[in-house]
Amino acid sequence: MVEIKGVDVARYQGDIDFKKVKDAGYKFMIAKATEGSEAGSRIVDPYFKKNIAGAKAAGLAVHAYHFFRGVSEADARAEAQWLLKNIKGLPLGYLFADVEAGTLTSDRAKLTAYVNAFLDELAVYCHRKSPVMPCFWDT
Repeated sequence: MVEIKGVDVARYQGDIDFKKVKDAGYKFMIAKATEGSEAGSRIVDPYFKKNIAGAKAAGLAVHAYHFFRGVSEADARAEAQWLLKNIKGLPLGYLFADVEAGTLTSDRAKLTAYVNAFLDELAVYCHRKSPVMPCFWDT
């Protein structure tokens, strides 16, 4: 099995020397982009764009995640729109949903439906952009 090392970063790590990260053998970085929705908490990680630029300049593959707080399918779709709004124009690879908030419903079926609504909204965006090619987020 091939092991490829990466780092997960957010404002909590502060300023990062991504050249040192690359020199330590890491190949990719996943940065926190957003949390909640525009109508809700409206959080954009204050280090997000700086982390993307620094990791890209160091030669790391760059990806992003959204800290999911969905309380309904409609809210989950709004969260996906908030993420899309804040990644526009950035050179990203993959997008991830971080589904670990302690306030999420404990009803597995509901939570699955909410996460699926979030992911469906991202897929709808990609399909509108290009119905035959995968979405690579450098819009």
